[in-house]
Amino acid sequence: MASRNSKGRMLFWKISYCKQLSRCSMLANLLYTWLLPNLDDLGRMEGDPEIIKGMVFPYHKDITADLIKKSLSELNKENLIQHYIVGENWYIQFPTFSEYQ
Repeated sequence: MASRNSKGRMLFWKISYCKQLSRCSMLANLLYTWLLPNLDDLGRMEGDPEIIKGMVFPYHKDITADLIKKSLSELNKENLIQHYIVGENWYIQFPTFSEYQ
């Protein structure tokens, strides 16, 4: 099993030129980058919007689980993340994670 979280991750500078992210909302962009330190060593994490809300935006009352769900859908549509289910649990994976970490 891969470990949950690193102590830190590097963000590749080319993210500023990512056409897929440019088609997403600013919240989806922020979510994408703030998910990175919460990923396990294989680029995965739980994908339930309520869990993500608690992990990534715990003090932001204006960012709701519904907004996170919408942002995840945007990222999924642009193939920046993939959703999948194991049992009854939702997960997300960054498909290009190993290329940049």
